[in-house]
Amino acid sequence: MATEEEIQIAAERAQQFQLSLGGAVPSFVKCMLPSHVSGGFWLGLPRNSCEDHLPNHDVIITLVDLQGVRFETRYMSRKRGLCGGWRSFALQHNLIHGDALVFELTEPTVFRVHIFRAGDV
Repeated sequence: MATEEEIQIAAERAQQFQLSLGGAVPSFVKCMLPSHVSGGFWLGLPRNSCEDHLPNHDVIITLVDLQGVRFETRYMSRKRGLCGGWRSFALQHNLIHGDALVFELTEPTVFRVHIFRAGDV
């Protein structure tokens, strides 16, 4: 389990990376909570990002990791979050509470996902 300091460092690294993207494409940072990476495996997305950049209906959202592996997830527009398929992504990448992810929208329903690990220095 990551310490509060390690969680803060991961979040700061993710935010710095997001800033380095320069706003050329929409992006957001999401810090992993227990409900994101165990149990329910529900990932709520930021309201503004959903309203500004995602469809206003349920759709398949593809997450692409840095190795190019694609994971299909179900986006529920009314609840503004990812469910079906998110669990597989989280488990495959060994996400833990405190990891920080940068979601970079590269196509209308495709996010490249950058992972910043809590505990990595």
